Amino acid sequence: MPTIKDLEWTHLSEDVVLALDEDGVIAFANQAVEGVLGYRPEALIGLKCYDDVLEAMDNQGRNLYIVGAEGCDAIYMRHSSGFFLPMLIKQYADEKSAYTLVMLSPKPSMKTLPHEMTDALTHLANRSYTEKWMAMHLDFLHETQRQVACILVDLDNFEPFNQTYGRLLGDRMLYIAAKSIYFASQDALLISRLQSDEFLVVYAGIRLKTLKEKAEQIRLVLESTLLGDVRERSLYASASLGGSFSQGHEDWPSFYKRLLTHLKRAKAQDGNHIYVK
Repeated sequence: MPTIKDLEWTHLSEDVVLALDEDGVIAFANQAVEGVLGYRPEALIGLKCYDDVLEAMDNQGRNLYIVGAEGCDAIYMRHSSGFFLPMLIKQYADEKSAYTLVMLSPKPSMKTLPHEMTDALTHLANRSYTEKWMAMHLDFLHETQRQVACILVDLDNFEPFNQTYGRLLGDRMLYIAAKSIYFASQDALLISRLQSDEFLVVYAGIRLKTLKEKAEQIRLVLESTLLGDVRERSLYASASLGGSFSQGHEDWPSFYKRLLTHLKRAKAQDGNHIYVK
């Protein structure tokens, strides 16, 4: 097991490298922690991971302590801005050493779309591109006997939030929520912002059980997304989600109308719910 001094070379690494003592206190953090998670390395030294520092959770929304988290299917680490990032985790311990070495690698992100195809605020696919994409792919995927599976995401109480805290914080909410949706849906074919606080996540070739799991995963990640501390209150995101599959040669307007119906059923449960059928 290397000493703290021996870890200086990891400042050149793109992966986050941390050294924790037996009490969970951070003794070393390399430079990558700032680029990946938004924390200055020197600000983390001496802090305990137990105390909401480098907060982690699994894909079922359960909080994790990063030591011992290796082997989980999906690890999400909270960025300093509030949203969660999917990470790969490895750790090394030496019985002769007082430290555990933890390495965190961001999962590969999806290909970035050209500027004219994206929403200016969230950098997700915009409505115009989404409508063209769906029109082109619905028939094609039907011919290949693959149903299109979609999840419509709508942030709960966004309008009252906007009116109470102002448009600037409302835009921040949209940006951070979009980040969380994006990183919680890495295997999606398309992720877009349709309008205001409404987002779309598109899959193909998956079953109902899987679609429900993916919708629930997005809900859990959003539920844990910290928007910021305002007026001595910690504000978290919340969303309702409606999901369904394309039917036959159904066009996008008809499919979208059904998704809206499912979304309204989720909203009718006081928000923070999913309805997938």
